[in-house]
Amino acid sequence: QYDYDVAFVGTMVHESAFNWRHRSDLVNFLKKYYGNRFIHLGNGDGVRNLELNDVYASVKVVVGDSVAAPHYWSNRLYETIGRNGFLIFPMIEGLDKEFIPYKHFIPYNYFEFTQLAEKIDYFIEHEAERNVVREAGFEHCKKFHTYTIRCQQLIEYINKNV
Repeated sequence: QYDYDVAFVGTMVHESAFNWRHRSDLVNFLKKYYGNRFIHLGNGDGVRNLELNDVYASVKVVVGDSVAAPHYWSNRLYETIGRNGFLIFPMIEGLDKEFIPYKHFIPYNYFEFTQLAEKIDYFIEHEAERNVVREAGFEHCKKFHTYTIRCQQLIEYINKNV
């Protein structure tokens, strides 16, 4: 059902809600550059649970976005990698303390769409390399970043700082 080369999963409220233009520019670029090889999901057609697993198992490359702020990134990072999706995601300050760039995900720089397309195109064509990153990210996420582990860390942090 989701036999696409490239996907973006997420809403489009960020420009009006947060004055974050990058997401609109990103999705428009992906639509124009990849045409019918691209699918945008999650903008009014909520994709969750097993269907989201199917998306990440089927799509070759998932492109992520997050409002730019040091040490803040979208939960879609964990959702995608933790469901064994191959993710290209913005390089955000502090992210390398959670996931290793080029080992667990492929980083890109905001608004550098030519660079992004080169990375997407490369990994569309190089399935074996894509699967090495996908599997390494999945195993890392399963070991360190499940909701159970993250909630346990939050509780420990709260207890330590009360």
